[in-house]
Order: sequence, then C-alpha cells, then structure tokens
Amino acid sequence: MSLILINIFIIILYIYNFDLPSTSYLLKLLYFIVFLLSICVFFYKKKKFLITNLNLSFFSIILMTISLELFFYLKPNLLPKNISMWIGDRQEKNRPIETELLNENPFIKFKANTKIKIQNFTARSDQFEYEWLTDKNGFKNTSEIANLGKYKIVAIGDSFTEGYGVSVEDSFPSILNEKGYPSYNLGVQAYAVTQSKGALEKFGLKLNPEIIFLLYLNGTSNRETFFTNDKLTKKTGIFNYRNLEARPENRNQAKYFTSALWIYLKFARDYVGNFSFINYFKSDFFQFYPEIASASKMSKLNTQEMSLLTKQFLEIKKIADKNNSKFILSYIEGRSINYYERATSKKPHPSSFDERDFIKKFSEENNIKFIDFGVPIRNYVNNLPEDFKISDLPYLKRDAHLSKIGNEIIAETIIKYIKKNFKPN
Repeated sequence: MSLILINIFIIILYIYNFDLPSTSYLLKLLYFIVFLLSICVFFYKKKKFLITNLNLSFFSIILMTISLELFFYLKPNLLPKNISMWIGDRQEKNRPIETELLNENPFIKFKANTKIKIQNFTARSDQFEYEWLTDKNGFKNTSEIANLGKYKIVAIGDSFTEGYGVSVEDSFPSILNEKGYPSYNLGVQAYAVTQSKGALEKFGLKLNPEIIFLLYLNGTSNRETFFTNDKLTKKTGIFNYRNLEARPENRNQAKYFTSALWIYLKFARDYVGNFSFINYFKSDFFQFYPEIASASKMSKLNTQEMSLLTKQFLEIKKIADKNNSKFILSYIEGRSINYYERATSKKPHPSSFDERDFIKKFSEENNIKFIDFGVPIRNYVNNLPEDFKISDLPYLKRDAHLSKIGNEIIAETIIKYIKKNFKPN
C-alpha cells in the first residue's frame, strides 16, 4: 500500500510543478495515471499481487526518471541537443525579450542584434533552424547584407519571406544576394500584408530598392481583418510570440528532462497518428503529411477578406510608383497543394486555385507584375526521380515552410522573371 501512495505522491508533485502548457497530453496522461493508482488503493486487498506488480513497475519508471533528472541536472552538457533545446532557461525571469512594440504599423517586430529562439516544437534540430541573429534593424539578414549601400530588391511578406526554419543564409533574399541581386529581407513570421506594407514604409523605402517584392501565402487573407479601421487587435503578426515571452508558462519549453523528452518525441507520436494515411498516398513518404488530403476538397473564397487584401496590394503599388520602384506581387501555395499530385497521382480540387486566379486576374487588371510560384514548385516535385531523398523536397521535412531547396526555387524563378520582364539598368 505504501508503494501506491509513494507513486501517487511523486506524480502529484510533478503535476503541481508541471512545466508544459496545461493543454499538453502529458498532463492528461499524468492525471489518468493518478486516477488509475487511486483505484488501486481501493482494490488492493482483492488484487494484491497484480496491483503490487503494477506499482513496482510504475515505481521503477519513476526511479529511473528521477535518476536521469538528477544526472542531467548535474551534467547538462551531456544532454543531446535535440532534447536540451527544449529545456528553457533555468531563470525564466531573466530571459531577454526578443520583440519590440511600435506605435505605428507594423506595430511589432524583432529587436535589433538579438538572438531569436523559436519557441514551439517543430522538428529535430537537424531538420529545423531554431535560432538566428537579427540584423541592426531587427530583420533576418546577415550583417554583410544589412550594411550594403544599395539594393536591387526589398522583399516583404511573412514567414515564407523571413525564411522560417532555415538559416539566414538559406532564405531566398540571401540566395538572391549571393547570385548578384542585392536583396534586403523585411519578412516577419505571421505578418499580415498590412504589416508588410508598414515594414516597407518604415524600413524599406530608405533603402531605395529598384524592386519591391511581396510574397503572399495562400490562405492568409484573414489576417487583414485584424487591422480594419486602423484598429490593432494584436491577434496577428508576432503578437503570439510576444505573449509567450510575457507568459513563459504557456511556451512549449520545459524545465525538466522528462518534459523535454516528451516534446522531442512528438514526432514519433505524430507518426502513429498519421499511420492510417499510408494506403491513401502513392508514396509511403507522404504518410507524414495527412493534411495533403485536404487538397482534394472544395475550398471557398472569402470575398470580403480578398477585398481587404487587394486594397493593400494597391497601396503597396502606389508606394512603389512614388518611390520609382517596380512592384512584383507573387503567390505561393502551401505544401499540401504542391505535394498532392505527387502523393496521389491526382490533381488538386480546382477550387484550390481560386485565390491564385483571383489575385492573378486582379494583378492583370491593375498592371501589377505577378509571379505564380506554384507552377515551378509543382513541376519540380512532380519530376523528382522515384528514389528522391527528403532533402530534395522544397518544404521542410516536418514543418510546412520552405526548405533550402524551396528557397532556391523561389530565388531562381525571381531571377528568370526579372531577366525576362525588366531591362537591365
């Protein structure tokens, strides 16, 4: 009986000091174990042998867990990087704030010369770049790029422009720079086009670019609704990131080895959850992405959101014209649409391209240069050899953002478009 009570006490102590968000499945699992052990108390006399063995097993696991906690607390350098990266600072109150609020659009951005650490679990550290250093303005550029005196291109947009999940050097603006097209990256994760316009006005125009380039991601027009009537509701941009800084208890970071291990093993739990999709896709590899199946379903265009969106496109064009810059509006779909044909040997539902067609037609009617990145990306994916590697794909293995390959496709497509449509200065 005493063994049962010891087990319950230790687990309740862990629950009391739980270091992950309250929505974590680990917390639910712990509650279930406490419930199970509590039942053991009432049935101990009837099932003494079975219950004793069960609690011995639990106690062995608990003892091993505590031993590992103590060992890695004393020897933190021995922790594998894929696990240590999920253990937050021991002194959370001393953790530096990485964002800054502005009184005007874009309202929020990362601080200058600051180390950014992505807060949420996405993939192993060898599959996703979690840390990077902002430049002197607070954007994702190398110091060399940030100190250039003249720029061919200023790129604006959200995380796909920022290069979320890849190194600073592997974002498409950096790749453009390497290929002789000096480019400055003003992309910030989760920005609405409204905020991209604000970043352009506040930081981009003084760079006097020849080309203002906007990369718009399919399905993100809803972000514009947060900025109607010039009223900021703080539901988009990186305000969620700011909230995690203010309330570290909501962050997907752990204080203990056990919790960090649970976060790291998320990829294994996702694999089990996706197992039922194996027979749906032609290639077993795509079983990791059950969301690909959504490309077979009909989607509906929100005309109100599109009206707000196109208004911002027109305002950016006016800004570009006033600055004697060329404006290129571009469009990219997410991984599900661009992998669908390769994964299933079928075409995505025609409505998947309604938003692209709407924006393309709008661009033609308003004399705006337009690039559709879906075509080169799908052509690339569909023409990969049968024995392709994960590293060959244009999106990251676990995350749905562009990989280095994807960023290279974007950069190469931009260069071809510029050579074809613009006369060299």
